[in-house]
Amino acid sequence: MQSRAHIAVFVVYSLAFFGIALPYPVVTPMFLNGDISSGFSPEVALGIVMAVYPLGLFFGGGTLGSLSDQYGRRPVLIGSLILTTLGILWSAYAIWTLDFPQLVLSRLITGFFEANGSIARAMLIDMEKGEATASSFALLSVGAYGGYLLGPVLGGYLAQFGNVVPFLAAGFFGFTALSLAFFWLPETNAKVVAGGKQAKRLSIYAMLKSHVMFRQLLLAHFLLTVGINTFYQFYPMFLVKRWAANPAEIALTNMFFTAAMIAFALFGVPRLEFLPLGRKLMVAGAIFSVLLLSLLLAPTNAIGIVVSIFIGFAVSVMNASSPAFLSRETKNTLEQGAVMGALTSSFCLSQVFISLVGSRVAVGGIELTFLLGSLAALLGVVQVQRVRGQSRTAAL
Repeated sequence: MQSRAHIAVFVVYSLAFFGIALPYPVVTPMFLNGDISSGFSPEVALGIVMAVYPLGLFFGGGTLGSLSDQYGRRPVLIGSLILTTLGILWSAYAIWTLDFPQLVLSRLITGFFEANGSIARAMLIDMEKGEATASSFALLSVGAYGGYLLGPVLGGYLAQFGNVVPFLAAGFFGFTALSLAFFWLPETNAKVVAGGKQAKRLSIYAMLKSHVMFRQLLLAHFLLTVGINTFYQFYPMFLVKRWAANPAEIALTNMFFTAAMIAFALFGVPRLEFLPLGRKLMVAGAIFSVLLLSLLLAPTNAIGIVVSIFIGFAVSVMNASSPAFLSRETKNTLEQGAVMGALTSSFCLSQVFISLVGSRVAVGGIELTFLLGSLAALLGVVQVQRVRGQSRTAAL
């Protein structure tokens, strides 16, 4: 039963990131080539569409995570998967009719319910009795990286049959994840199993207001993920503007980057388990900041792919260490469903921020957007060091 539960959690987590990644090679050329009319400049319209999905995730992460603490992981997860699949199919309809407002609204609502990745992470903590390590989250992250790999590959190559087709494929995967969750996933929230519905949990706002360490950790995570999402969101635009890349070429570049993340999550992160979580975050964040800027010096797409592979190594360490670090520092004081929901919300808020601000900055040059992301990651490294210092002081 537990192995089936792990597989189902893995697939659900992968689906959440599949939904984020799938539009990249489809939507970017669609707007930059003027295939859909919006009333905005192509860059701004693209920024809006990229921003509303993580905006939905931002609100959904904290809400769904807290509801899973109160009512149980399984029912909240299954309900969110049903609505996620319907939202994806709505996006397909909006693209088919070239309806920009419907596309924006459908991506917003889909994002809200696809924030169920926070429930998946909370389930992992439940199944491992609250002692999840960076290696555990690295393995779970393989599901996310698989979504980033499969989504753009399908999006890029199925787009030749029409921009609607990749979204129909995403709907099929949504139904598959729903089936696995329904038949394989048990309830993992021990408090709910033992005593039914629990008392209402603290909201993210209340946790931020009352827990200084939680607030500091979430700020560090936000800054680091602003840097990460600069690469995720704007590397396709960089490829189109600098080398006039088509959807298939964008998908190919993403495949190398994602394969590097998967390989390092499986084989590299476990070998770094001896290093303190905070130190791993700092080193990986600093390396990422430098590599993001070095992309601007790449003379060819082939060199850019090599740099992106090394970026994948750094990102895999950050994605594995961040939730483990946050869980370790809060497991005795806060409910983990709400904590993992806050982590999802932080990640998504950083996507919203860099999508809106980065798209505006990109009008003056994509180089400025990459500079902004690199600076944010560097500030995140500084904040991690501050958190480490506070944690050591509190332990004395």
